[in-house]
Amino acid sequence: MKKERKSNKSVVLILSLVMYMFLSTPVFGATSSGTTEVVSKGEPSFTRAEETMWYFRTHNGVRQRRLWSITYGHWKTAWMKV
Repeated sequence: MKKERKSNKSVVLILSLVMYMFLSTPVFGATSSGTTEVVSKGEPSFTRAEETMWYFRTHNGVRQRRLWSITYGHWKTAWMKV
């Protein structure tokens, strides 16, 4: 009977330690990889999609296109055959 009590106490102690280890582990939140625009003066911040536009040309008889970022004001691609 004494051996069973010691065994039960040991099991309870081990389970308590395992539960403490899992419950005391900090959980870190996920981060966003999107672009966030922060606006001052108490206005809410938000994430917005990048706006782009395709430009086309004919160069040496070959039709080509290139992607322009309206949001950031630079070319996203080189000239490509269409």
